[in-house]
Amino acid sequence: MYKYGGTSANLQVPKVGAMYKIAMVSDFFHPRLGGVENHILNVSRELRRLGHTVIVITHANTGVSGIHYVDGFKTYYLELLSIFGGAVFPTFVCTSFYIAEILLSEQVDIVHGHQCTPLGMESVFHAKMLGLSTCFTNHSLVKVNTLGGVLTSSALQLSMADTDQIICVSLASRNNTADRLEIPPERIKVIPNAVTDDFFPTTVRDTRTEIVISVVTRLTYRKGASLLAEVLPEICALGKQIRVVIAGDGDKRELLEQTVELHNLKGQVDIIGGVDPSRVKDVLNNSDLFLNTSLTDAFCITLIEAAACGLYVVSTNVDGIGEVLPKEMVTLTSTTPESILRGIEEALPKIPKYNKALSHQRVKLLYQWPKIAKETERIYRSIVKPFKIPSPSKLGLSVKQMLCQRKDRISMPFAAVLLVNYLVLLFLLAKHANRSSTP
Repeated sequence: MYKYGGTSANLQVPKVGAMYKIAMVSDFFHPRLGGVENHILNVSRELRRLGHTVIVITHANTGVSGIHYVDGFKTYYLELLSIFGGAVFPTFVCTSFYIAEILLSEQVDIVHGHQCTPLGMESVFHAKMLGLSTCFTNHSLVKVNTLGGVLTSSALQLSMADTDQIICVSLASRNNTADRLEIPPERIKVIPNAVTDDFFPTTVRDTRTEIVISVVTRLTYRKGASLLAEVLPEICALGKQIRVVIAGDGDKRELLEQTVELHNLKGQVDIIGGVDPSRVKDVLNNSDLFLNTSLTDAFCITLIEAAACGLYVVSTNVDGIGEVLPKEMVTLTSTTPESILRGIEEALPKIPKYNKALSHQRVKLLYQWPKIAKETERIYRSIVKPFKIPSPSKLGLSVKQMLCQRKDRISMPFAAVLLVNYLVLLFLLAKHANRSSTP
């Protein structure tokens, strides 16, 4: 399990007391649902309680655009070209004007990018050019020798080469990120996800004969929806008392619905679609067992949400999953239908005697958002720069430093991107200087 305040790259904490303006930047935020969105919102709430000011910059890929307030956080929804997965099209150039304009207008101290997709990575790149303090959290894993790894590694290396601090949500994610960046793992901090106080076991439900297995996930290939479709008929064949509730949405939902139709499982399987985060606890508390079939996952926050609600867990043992829960609280399986089925068969007899209250207590002890925010704040205090006001001279110095850091990877396209960004940022700095000097 995790220990807060673990090893990091020479963290030297300056005096406590300063409050910062922090920009959280990611392709993924409300109203989208998921672990990254959840993490950003919850850690921002705790940072606000500590006295900091947080704004959010995200992508208008859900029909929401302009400036809105989400739970009191000023949120910028940028209208940028989308690609698959809801991320912005990677150019570095197209995001520079919008992001830099916001950072300068809001007088941001620290830029904290989230997830290895263009908006989070490019925001860190632009902030470094302006001479601002930067932090980046990676919530995922991408295998180095896969197509996705090859396509994203260059962008990751170019944008993260001189980030002040990189954070990962698990040891597996840290090692993977270190491999992709070709840096020592010790330079990366591990800070996991956490669970809110909303997740706790409800009172004992009415006696009933059915056993409810819940699945709460994005219905995508990476999250194991195809594997779930394979094993679903076998799970239902364990007995008529078995009922499976699937909460989530995605491109594999149709496959699951076809499986239910083909095998005549309508009486045992409910696909309820995407649910609001406030309703996830209700789905879990009306269940007896939680199932996760992810094919790759850096952490999987729903595991700790389920355990906090007192559920025993069956999960595929991939990437960072094995780090999340104590072995007494989970049965880990391989990514085959046979192994998952065996895991469920082993777990079913444990349900009647499983201590829900103890499960909740152990999760709450391990994963607390106030602890996560305190550790994040500690990093902020170690990286913040004493003279943070961007200026043309700092911009020029930043460009020289970035060229030096990336001298072995510089190509003509990257040099062109750097030049265009330099001119855009120089224009914005002049514009803001004129604005501030105008009576």
